[in-house]
Amino acid sequence: MDSIYQGNVLAIPVLVGVKTKRERFAGAINTMTCEAMMGDGKALQMATSQELGQNFARFFDITYTDMAGQMQTCWATAWGSSTRMVGGLIMAHGDDHGLRIPPRVAHGPHRGDRG
Repeated sequence: MDSIYQGNVLAIPVLVGVKTKRERFAGAINTMTCEAMMGDGKALQMATSQELGQNFARFFDITYTDMAGQMQTCWATAWGSSTRMVGGLIMAHGDDHGLRIPPRVAHGPHRGDRG
């Protein structure tokens, strides 16, 4: 997961890990996280992935018919990133002199490319 956020794309150092039982998404079996490290040493949660097991599927009665024709309860996951990713990009690459967006994110001409 960290190769999406680190190095070639957003150029933000990240730590990928697993949330403790107390920190995980309510009702989830497991929560994985991608924490972006900001210049001030604080971490910003940029993305999470929840392993929901069958908890939510049972509650919402989400089923499917398997190859044998039997009704089965779904196994579910939830994942996403948010506008925090944009905020993290600005916090990591901006300062009092402006914002320098990594080239793989900033499509089009760049100040340095104007010959």
